[in-house]
Amino acid sequence: MSIMKTVAVVEAPESVRLQADGTVARELSERRGFVCPQCNGSGYVMRDNAHGELEKVQCDACMGYGSLKARILVEWLPDNPVKY
Repeated sequence: MSIMKTVAVVEAPESVRLQADGTVARELSERRGFVCPQCNGSGYVMRDNAHGELEKVQCDACMGYGSLKARILVEWLPDNPVKY
């Protein structure tokens, strides 16, 4: 079975400056369109109700959308800061 994977390549920014919180820089990226593994993209799952019957219930993972997004945060920090 073939699997499609997305790979993120991380490279240091060309110009950086130390911020007040000790980070050098932050990068936030979002990637959309990943099929929800909980409901396989349908937006619902089948569960037993109180009467022992199967019923459609909104997927807790994707909230019924059928897809997920990934939010990727990269924080650049000093590797081994030397204080003078």
